Order: sequence, then structure tokens, then C-alpha cells
Amino acid sequence: EHTGKMKDKITAFIVERKFGGVTHGPPEKKMGIKASNTSEVYFDNVKVPAENMLGEVGGGFKVAMNILNNGRFGMAAALSGTMIGAISKAVDHATNRTQFGDKIH
Repeated sequence: EHTGKMKDKITAFIVERKFGGVTHGPPEKKMGIKASNTSEVYFDNVKVPAENMLGEVGGGFKVAMNILNNGRFGMAAALSGTMIGAISKAVDHATNRTQFGDKIH
């Protein structure tokens, strides 16, 4: 039964711009992960259909944590590739660098 009483839980929804009342702020100036846009999102009288609810009423925190956990796998994969490139550049630099006329290796 829906009484309108406030509860100490959150519920997750898919909100589309076409619903109206959805705007965003300027992109954040970040030090890393620049390919992913990050900004504040503002909702003004947005009507969201009930079928756009993700999971159960009050289960939004669990949905958010699952999304973050899945993102961590992708981040780990990307960073392991980055590290392979960094090691390759370091080896090349150490192999070819000369100091005072001599190779350093």
C-alpha cells in the first residue's frame, strides 16, 4: 500500500531527456578519465514513468553499487593495457638512453 510516507531508502530510475525538465551543468575539470563526461544533472518537475524503475522500490543503493562494481572491471582492464604501454616505453628509454657518452644499462 502506498501511503506517501517518507522512507530512508532510495530507488533507481532511468530518466531520459525527452521527459522534459532535465538539464545539466558544465563538464567537471578532471585530472583523469577525460573520455568520460562528468557534470551535475538537474531535475525540474520531471515526470518519470513507473516502468523506468530499476530493481525494487528502495533498492536503488544496491543498483548503484552493482553499476560501480561493473565499472571497476572495465577500469582495471583499461589500466592494465596502459601499464603495458608504460613499461614498454620505460624499457625502450632505459635501453637506448646514454649518459656521459655511455649507455645506462
